[in-house]
Amino acid sequence: YRQAYMETLSFNAPNLFWDHLIKAATLGQLGRIGKGRSAADRLLELKPDFVRRGNVLIRRFIKFDDIVERLIAGLGRVGIEVV
Repeated sequence: YRQAYMETLSFNAPNLFWDHLIKAATLGQLGRIGKGRSAADRLLELKPDFVRRGNVLIRRFIKFDDIVERLIAGLGRVGIEVV
């Protein structure tokens, strides 16, 4: 997950929710909860309905169930429980 997080740093689009989603999820998987929550907070600012729609939004672009599950698990660790 450390390498995955390093890759997120090259995706610099602070006004797109995906930027904060991938940072929050990878930081959650790394156990860096405080920093991950900051990214999660920004994600929810940009997409207030993300908890309800997150699963659908993620699955539009990510077609592999195991990757979707890892993203959702990482988000859960930083306080975003995707329905």
